[in-house]
Amino acid sequence: MVEAARSVYATRDARIEGMTDETVDTYYSCTLCQSFAPSHVCVISPERTGLCGSYNWMDCKASFEINPTGPNKPVEKGIVLDARYGQWAGVNDFVARARVVRLTITTCIPLCTIR
Repeated sequence: MVEAARSVYATRDARIEGMTDETVDTYYSCTLCQSFAPSHVCVISPERTGLCGSYNWMDCKASFEINPTGPNKPVEKGIVLDARYGQWAGVNDFVARARVVRLTITTCIPLCTIR
């Protein structure tokens, strides 16, 4: 059974391995933590899991397809506001609506590109 699970995870990992934040137009949100952190929302992209590490982009996509009223929603990136810092209008708008505490800017910068 463990080997079967490892095989399934390896297949899933291979599918997402070539994906980057730039190759998709849609990210996904995750609000599972809002039961104990009501102002929290994660934006999950192919290169970034949720802060808890439980969900990746493929998990959120599948979750939304199975349960559209659940904790994972599509987030259209929208127009690029700042490519260097990974800011998109659609992501900023979604986070502003989904959080109790209002933010005006969301940055999705890969840590390895900070110089």
